[in-house]
Amino acid sequence: MAKATYELICKHRKELTDEEILQIKLQEEAELKGIQRNYGLLNRDYWTLLKGTDAESTKTKRVLKILKKEQKNVGTDLAIATSFYKVKQDSDNFDTIAEMVKENSQLDSEIKKKKTEIREVEDTIRRIQKTVIKLRTEQLTDEQYSKKNIEGQRTVEGLENKLDIQVKKFGNIMRQNRILREEIDHLLKERNTFNTLWERAIRHVAKGKKIFMDLVEQSTVTYNQRDECVQTLNALRQKCYVDYVKDGVEMRELERVHDHQTKLSRFMETKEQIRVMRGLERIVRLKREKMRMEMEQTSELYIGILSEIQTHFNTPEVAEICSMSQWDENEILRKLVLILAINDQIEVISSELKDLVKSIEEHQQIWASRQESQPATLALLEETLETKTQEADDAAATQDEMGEKLQSIYDAIAKLFAQTKCDSGPFLALLGDNTYIHKYNVLLYLQTLQEQICDIMAIALYKQKTTKRKGQDAKRVALVIKEDKFFPLPQDVETYVGHNPCPLCVEQEMVSDVIDILQFAFTKEEVKTFLVERLALPDGLDRLHSVSLCHLPKSREIIQKRYQ
Repeated sequence: MAKATYELICKHRKELTDEEILQIKLQEEAELKGIQRNYGLLNRDYWTLLKGTDAESTKTKRVLKILKKEQKNVGTDLAIATSFYKVKQDSDNFDTIAEMVKENSQLDSEIKKKKTEIREVEDTIRRIQKTVIKLRTEQLTDEQYSKKNIEGQRTVEGLENKLDIQVKKFGNIMRQNRILREEIDHLLKERNTFNTLWERAIRHVAKGKKIFMDLVEQSTVTYNQRDECVQTLNALRQKCYVDYVKDGVEMRELERVHDHQTKLSRFMETKEQIRVMRGLERIVRLKREKMRMEMEQTSELYIGILSEIQTHFNTPEVAEICSMSQWDENEILRKLVLILAINDQIEVISSELKDLVKSIEEHQQIWASRQESQPATLALLEETLETKTQEADDAAATQDEMGEKLQSIYDAIAKLFAQTKCDSGPFLALLGDNTYIHKYNVLLYLQTLQEQICDIMAIALYKQKTTKRKGQDAKRVALVIKEDKFFPLPQDVETYVGHNPCPLCVEQEMVSDVIDILQFAFTKEEVKTFLVERLALPDGLDRLHSVSLCHLPKSREIIQKRYQ
């Protein structure tokens, strides 16, 4: 078995093409570039961590110092807070606070009681005042009493009229109410009949749903049975077609035999008419007896087969035997279909297995090629590593040299800072304990030094301008700040404008501009506005060209003759 699988693997194995080899090499080059890039990043991180010049590491160190200081302060505060004297003082304060809280609650309850009592007294006073005012207003004179009586009689008459009207309205409303009640009763009866009909319809719908679900289930079952019957029917059709073909062949054979026998019988009849052969009759009789014996044997054989079939199916009825045989045949066909499906699955699995074997072989070839090319790549990586380490060493040496140069520059800046007598007070709080110049605070020193130098230069220039020297001393003394005299170079007209205005086009415009009124010369502002408006037109720059490039040929000839 192992030998067969090895032969199968060797059968599907194929050599790598040039494109596949090129693709593999490109992948290896990409991997090499990624490794080099990662090496550079790791090397840079290594040197930054080794020197401690990383900004994040310095920040973390400062944060750790601050946190340690805060931890120390918190520890001291905690020790003070947990001392015996503080604990005793806190317990005494707690007792006093508890007593004061009790007193506060008692006083608060008493204040609430007093407030409720005061509120009740104020309510009683307000009620008594209202009753007094009411009694004062209720005291009437005789005239007021008579007027009030007359007004009361008028109001009584008006109320009686209103009552009569309301009684009539009430009667009308009661009559309408009775009519509405009759309509409501009628509608309730109709609603009851509708509810009964609705419930009856719902019951019919439920029954119909049950019947419909039964029909759906039966239809699904029958549809499944129909599929099975269609499969069996197709198989039976194929079998019937095969039987039909076989029967056709047998019928043609029998017809041929029948025709032959009829021809032979006719021939024999004609021959017998001519002559009678006793020997031939005896031979024919023997053949007929032999055929009869064969037919009896075949009939006995068929009868025995039929009896065996009847004993096998335990029934003498031919219809039942046919139905049972048909059922067995259907089972055989179903099993045959299952076997065919299994064979199809086996073929699919075998094809997938072949594909997997091919892919395994391809991956093995790729792995072998990589294994062959791996030592060369490792050697190349080692060489690049050596070169990169040498470059890193050179960079470290150059960095040390640059550090020494920067330190000398820092020392010179400090010396100049001291010579110019600059004040470090404004940024002394930012420097802290470290007042030496380094790369983090050098900009502060340079800014201060620049401001001081600017001030010194301004003072020197002021003294140079204000002080007056006499005689030869004024000529001998050199100036501290010399004035820079700058004279700009003259530029050509072509830098501003490509060409001069064409005189032909200008003359054409002046000749075509016919105005009947008196004209005056433009001022400077009017010339500027006219020029802006003229240049804003679509053909504003058409006149900026030479005479040779003018689009007026006749005028150009005239001007050329004039200039000649």
